Amino acid sequence: YNPFHSIGLFSVFDSEIIASADVYTGGFGAEFGGRVSSVMDIKTRDGNKKRLSGKIDLSNIGAQVLLEGPIVKLKDDRKTSLSFILSGKGSYLAQAAKVFYPYVKNESGLPYNFMDIYGKLTLASQGGSKLNVFGFNFMDKVNYTSALQYSWNNWGVGANFLIVPGQANTTIEGTFAYSDYESKINDPAYQTEGEYSKYTHTGGFNFNLVFNYYVGRSIFNIGLNAVGFNTVYKYWTKYGNKEYPKDYTTDLSLFVKYKYN
Repeated sequence: YNPFHSIGLFSVFDSEIIASADVYTGGFGAEFGGRVSSVMDIKTRDGNKKRLSGKIDLSNIGAQVLLEGPIVKLKDDRKTSLSFILSGKGSYLAQAAKVFYPYVKNESGLPYNFMDIYGKLTLASQGGSKLNVFGFNFMDKVNYTSALQYSWNNWGVGANFLIVPGQANTTIEGTFAYSDYESKINDPAYQTEGEYSKYTHTGGFNFNLVFNYYVGRSIFNIGLNAVGFNTVYKYWTKYGNKEYPKDYTTDLSLFVKYKYN
C-alpha cells in the first residue's frame, strides 16, 4: 500500500532480490482485476540452489544484509531442491545524523528510521513445478518533533505455486496471500484519551488460480480471482469526538486473456 519509505530515497523493494519489475500506468491486463490505479507487478528471484552466499552493504544512513542458499541442494540425481533467500535492510539516520550531519540544528534533526525484512522458501522440481512460501515486514517511524509521532507498518505472508503436468501444453499457477497495513499519527493538539489521534488499518486476502494453455504461437489464460479486505479509520476531532468508520469488501472475478506471439 505504501511502496516508499519516509526518507523518500528508498523503496520497500530490495533490488538484490528482484527478478523482474513491470509497471503499468494504464491499460493493464485482465489478470489484474478491477484496479483503478497504476499496477506494479514485481517478482522476486529464488534463492541459490547450489551454494550458500551472502552480501552486506553499509553506508552512513543504513545497512543491508542478504543471505541465500540451499536447504536441499540441487543435484542431477535428485528430483527436487529446497532453497531460501532472506533479506533485511534498515536505516539509522536519526542516530547517524548527529555525527555526519551536525549542521542540522532543528529540534527533530533527521528523525527517519525504517526496517525491512523479506524471506522466501522455494521447493522446485526438475520438471518445472514449483512452490514458494514468502513473508515480509516493512516498518517506518518518524518523530517530526518531540511530541508529533508518525509511523506505518506493512506486513504480509503467502504462497504461490506453478504446476507443469508432464508433457501437456498446459501450466497451472495460483496464489494465496494476506497483507496488513496500518498507519498511526499521534498529535498532542488533539484530545485522544491516551490513544493515537489518527489510525488507519487495511487488511485483506488475495487468491487466484490461473490455467495457461499453449497452442502453437497462441497463449490462452483462464483465471479466477478473489480479493477481500477490510478498512478501519479511527480519528479524533479537535472537540474530543471519536469517529470510527469501518468498511468490508469482497470481489470475485473471472478473466480470459489471449496473446499471440
